[in-house]
Amino acid sequence: MKNKKIIFLLAGLFLLVVLTGCKKTFVQDGSPTLVMGNNNMAESDSLDILLGRAKNVNNIRYDIASKDAEGKAMIQKFWFKDKKMRIEADKTVSIFDQDDQAMYIYTPAENKAIKMSLGLGQQKEKSIIDEAGGIDQYKPEVIGNEVIDGKNCLVIQYKWGSTITKEWLWKKYGLPIKIETDDGKDKTIVIYQNFDFSVIPDNMFELPKDVQITDMSNLPDIKDFNLPEIK
Repeated sequence: MKNKKIIFLLAGLFLLVVLTGCKKTFVQDGSPTLVMGNNNMAESDSLDILLGRAKNVNNIRYDIASKDAEGKAMIQKFWFKDKKMRIEADKTVSIFDQDDQAMYIYTPAENKAIKMSLGLGQQKEKSIIDEAGGIDQYKPEVIGNEVIDGKNCLVIQYKWGSTITKEWLWKKYGLPIKIETDDGKDKTIVIYQNFDFSVIPDNMFELPKDVQITDMSNLPDIKDFNLPEIK
């Protein structure tokens, strides 16, 4: 009986070592969701940990709800995968491809698109990952905790010039759920919602084969064009 107990104990220790060695890290590994520790993503109250998690997200679908200066509501739909991004807003599709250093402004109703360069001096598109990744440069401070849309959030605040920004970071993935900006004159609120981590097919970042493309990527003064503002 004593020998059996020893055998069971050794087997348990072996299984523990194996499971520890196989523990998954925070990566997109082909599964429909991000994983950490065998799919058991623990929430964190550490700002450094949350910002690190956000930077590792490389496949995500989400919406941005915001209001313009006149109070008109607007919804933008985003798809982000590796170095590509797609935005749908106001009957226009914008596709950004950092591999090819190109952006396309596509109007489905006309089946026409304009191609522009993403070269030096251009306005850089900002995804939710860029938004989270740039926070630490402002030396943010943690000011509280709050639940937004059923998600536990770490509330942070930072200042840039005369503008004060508050962000609610999802304690699971480190991604912003809500951003409130106040420059002393106007206050803007942006809500991130409808998150989906399912693997995005590559054709979401491709134009229809029969689309008429006007290539403006070689124009020398392309940086002076008024590109669509991307939150």
